[in-house]
Amino acid sequence: MKTPKKKILLNGMMGSGKSTVGRLLKEVLGWRFVDTDAEIEKRAGKPISRIFAEEGEPAFRNLELKEARRLAGCFNCVVATGGGMFTQPEALQVLAENSLVVHLAARPETLARRLAAAEDRPLLENVQKRERLEEIYKKRQKIYESLPVQIDTENRSPEQVVQAILRRFFSGQEPELIFDRLGEVYSGLNSFEHLPVLIRKMTPVRKIAVLADDVLWPLVKKDFERLFEEEWERLPLVIPAGEGYKSPEQAESLWTQLKDFGADRYTPFIAVGGGVVGDLGGFVAATYMRGIPLIQIPTTLLGQVDSGLGGKTAINYQGVKNLIGSFYHAALTLLDPLFLLTLPKAEVQSGLSEMLKAGILAEPELVDFMEANTSELQQGHLPALEWAVGRAARVKLQIVAEDPRERKGKRIFLNLGHTFAHAIESVSAYGIRHGEAVAIGLILAAKLGESLGKTEPGLSQKLQAILLRLGLPTEPPAGKTEEMLQVMQSDKKKKGKRIQFVIPVKIGEPRVVELEDLGIVRKILE
Repeated sequence: MKTPKKKILLNGMMGSGKSTVGRLLKEVLGWRFVDTDAEIEKRAGKPISRIFAEEGEPAFRNLELKEARRLAGCFNCVVATGGGMFTQPEALQVLAENSLVVHLAARPETLARRLAAAEDRPLLENVQKRERLEEIYKKRQKIYESLPVQIDTENRSPEQVVQAILRRFFSGQEPELIFDRLGEVYSGLNSFEHLPVLIRKMTPVRKIAVLADDVLWPLVKKDFERLFEEEWERLPLVIPAGEGYKSPEQAESLWTQLKDFGADRYTPFIAVGGGVVGDLGGFVAATYMRGIPLIQIPTTLLGQVDSGLGGKTAINYQGVKNLIGSFYHAALTLLDPLFLLTLPKAEVQSGLSEMLKAGILAEPELVDFMEANTSELQQGHLPALEWAVGRAARVKLQIVAEDPRERKGKRIFLNLGHTFAHAIESVSAYGIRHGEAVAIGLILAAKLGESLGKTEPGLSQKLQAILLRLGLPTEPPAGKTEEMLQVMQSDKKKKGKRIQFVIPVKIGEPRVVELEDLGIVRKILE
């Protein structure tokens, strides 16, 4: 992760979220966080309210200037400044060098609502907060509006604000081309920002269709409008979120909208989102005019390391999942970990099992990295995620490139842990996340291999320790053994009466075993 900036400065009115956003930035970047108000209180030995009461505002501003000078050389720092610090030009001047200077903006009524219970704001004591906030803002307005980066915090969660800041912070970072055998795949923080440039290399057409669900679209709409300005014709295709909309009816609706838009065989079709959007979007792109350029932008960790790669597209039909589909590889895929910032922690966490699976299959260095960086990965540390996503994606892509249509058999290795995982999902009525089920499945696959005498002894314990430190489950549901065995009898990769299991012989060496008698499987489930 290379950046030209040494620090990020956050400025704005009280209540704009500087401290909250600053702490989140610290967490995802692994940088130091400094709250200048807290530092001043620590050095003065008393709260800011007492400094104002006993010494007056000019004395406090002088302390702010001293603090700015101390922080001028801070490297890899996120600094939340006092809202009035930059009323002193020297404070801004000494801090701004090699920094991304950000103004967090919000309306006075929003600030007043956020500060309704605040009792530690000396400038708001004994006054009507909204009126006082409006008065303070007017005095500082020119300063705030002059700051280089303006981030509107209205109707945005702190995580969304962090994402917007980091899109600006990494704006100069080039994505890495990690694979180009079945279409180009780029990975890297803020690779999404390079989408218009990459599309221009693909096609002369200046029109795009963008598919997203109604949960994600409000979060990315402004980004698409900013990246694709007036010279581009845009067709937003927004579908309801949920597996039930991966249907023939939805596909037909999208075909119709593409036709009415005048989309031709050179019109890029962009699928941005999770598994439903990727599957449905891929199917529509594969079938409209016998195939139009598909761009996949998976926004979940599971999608970036597994499900968003490989060219499988499908819709559900008559109650059967993925019954109708095709292999259709995206012309362009972007893997941008910044999308992960707005996901629930549990959603990101569950994707780590598929990342570990990739390492077990063919990348021992990735397993070692995950073992050494479990805390960073669990907390969403971006440098760690950026490196690991690229490595895990390469494993999947290399296996797919050798068996692109699932005919030669090697692609079955990607099923490591999944025979167990699918059974776990089924008996839990899908109350267990897919990634959590895969985590359990990886342990069971290793235990099966050990029981058969084919897996390196102790491997299941090693993997279990990693997964537990990643916060993932490792034990199958209690009392569900017979139900799980029954589900396995219907596994789609079954060969006659024999069920295929992928086991790890050792890290970097998977193998397929076929079992007709599941007695040994029953023992490891019990």
